Amino acid sequence: MSKSFTFITPFFEWHGIGFLDVVLQAINDAYEQNQELPLSDELFDSYKMHKKFSQNGQLNHLEKVIYLLPKDYEDSDGRISRWKEFVSEEKQKSILDSIKKTSNHYEETSEDLSELVSHLKNNEDKRFPNYQWVKKHWRNKEDLWHILNEFSIGTQIAWYKENSLIYKKSKAIEFVSLDIKYEQLDNEYKTAAALRECLDKEHFNVCTYVNLWGSITSFQIAFHYLSWSSPRFKSVHFIKCINKKESNDKQRLTPIKIERVEKDLLKRLNTDQAGLSKQQNNTYKWLTKYRELGDNFTVLLLGPRGTGKTKVVRDVYACQGKENVINVNCAQFQTNPDLARSELFGHIKGAFTGAIKKKEGAFFQADKKTLFLDEVHHLDKVTQSLLLTALQTDDEGFFSFTPLGAEKQEKVQFQLISASNQAIDKLEEMILPDLFDRISQRTQSFCSLQSGEGIGDEFNHVWEKMDFKGAKNPMLNDDKDFIAWLTSDKRVFAGNYRDLQKIAILCSDHARCSDLLPKNSSLIKYLEDHWKEKTPPQEKKIAIENFFDEQNKISLKEITDEFKAKVVRAAELYNGDVKSAAKMLGITPKNIIEIKKRVKSTSEEDPME
Repeated sequence: MSKSFTFITPFFEWHGIGFLDVVLQAINDAYEQNQELPLSDELFDSYKMHKKFSQNGQLNHLEKVIYLLPKDYEDSDGRISRWKEFVSEEKQKSILDSIKKTSNHYEETSEDLSELVSHLKNNEDKRFPNYQWVKKHWRNKEDLWHILNEFSIGTQIAWYKENSLIYKKSKAIEFVSLDIKYEQLDNEYKTAAALRECLDKEHFNVCTYVNLWGSITSFQIAFHYLSWSSPRFKSVHFIKCINKKESNDKQRLTPIKIERVEKDLLKRLNTDQAGLSKQQNNTYKWLTKYRELGDNFTVLLLGPRGTGKTKVVRDVYACQGKENVINVNCAQFQTNPDLARSELFGHIKGAFTGAIKKKEGAFFQADKKTLFLDEVHHLDKVTQSLLLTALQTDDEGFFSFTPLGAEKQEKVQFQLISASNQAIDKLEEMILPDLFDRISQRTQSFCSLQSGEGIGDEFNHVWEKMDFKGAKNPMLNDDKDFIAWLTSDKRVFAGNYRDLQKIAILCSDHARCSDLLPKNSSLIKYLEDHWKEKTPPQEKKIAIENFFDEQNKISLKEITDEFKAKVVRAAELYNGDVKSAAKMLGITPKNIIEIKKRVKSTSEEDPME
């Protein structure tokens, strides 16, 4: 094995350049032990690694580092600042606890941190200050390592060059500007072209490692493109460094481990995601592929309540942190359409009565992230029209909107995912035709859980995920009575996975709380006493031929209201909005809303999931 290694990485978008030294130290330590990489299950405590490289800084096996940057990195803020979270008491406590682990000047740094918080609160544009401000106001620069990821790319580079011992001693770290601007990095084809041109003269061998962790998704896809198209990339290794947050939740800078990455994305698509059922895994694989393609076409998820739509979206698109997905449940807007416009598009101060300060809507918050509109069918037609206007742009993934009360349009870019528990034909009736086309460029469906033997695998998945302590899974424990009860063809799971979760909890309680139960209490009786099987809600069929059917209990008023509602829906679809529909029918918009409300209360199923 060669005695030295080369490390190529895009700039750390989320974790900041401070993590570069942690990774380099870990790989160098592996070479000290005559290994190409650390063992796959080996964890590296960020604080211990920080003390090691900040005292020594000498990496005997490092040949070269290429840290890739956009050409306008000195003027770019990078990712959107999370200053509101940063200045919160909880965040500040976490940061101070982190600094205490490595700092020799804790009191001074605490004071400097307070001054930074005051600067952010009083600074109108809410941007983190540049390095000149830092040099003037922050006494112990090495302690910035703990919060470096919050600053702009240029500030991070300037800090690193002055404060990293590895950079000063190795003289092997190169900061290379690609021929592409930061705002163009969302395009993996342009990124791949810039990478090819930049790295064309570099020599690669089996000791070259390309990092795909912590960077913009387009870099990951671009390197995969090059591995397919360029023979020069065949010998390099792709790696990723994974944050192991579950190993110590109390640490701000969590341990990491280094793993190899399969170069072939299609092979990666065949691996199952832990914590998902078989059905969810299928959709997970498709969404992961969509995300890796990076083309930002909209996605519509369809399926009954409780089938895991939200779970899958978060697992796929929150891969760089939970804050990467902006989740809006549109069910909250049913009785307050004005709230929908404010929550989605935001408003300026004084836009309406009660708007005492500016509000950033979901569109603004989702810039460079993912916007997930759950229960999208609950949006009223006016909000749908505004949403359609925002989505109708020439550039895929770029959307323009105007906050309430504002005159200037804002332009943002994000991945839009919508979800609904309505059948697709019914959803098409509830959503404006043009908007439906716009939000359903790609569609994935979830199925209801089916009774029978197959439910056993789903139950095992739920049980394992819930991780009960001191209770055995009755399926795996070969409880024949329970297996027969659960897998009966007559069993109905109207709540889907929520029903399985409820059953799993009851099974664990029966096992662990036996001292509180009657003697010889059977598991089946306990389940039937505490889990009430529900049948799926049936939409009441209102038709003239059912009027005299005593079982339907349908009144003449209900039939009349339903007829009026059908006329109203037809007028809305024809005209596109409530106001025009009312004008055509010779009634007021208020009349239309009242008609729809009357029918909605009797014919639509419960909207809450």
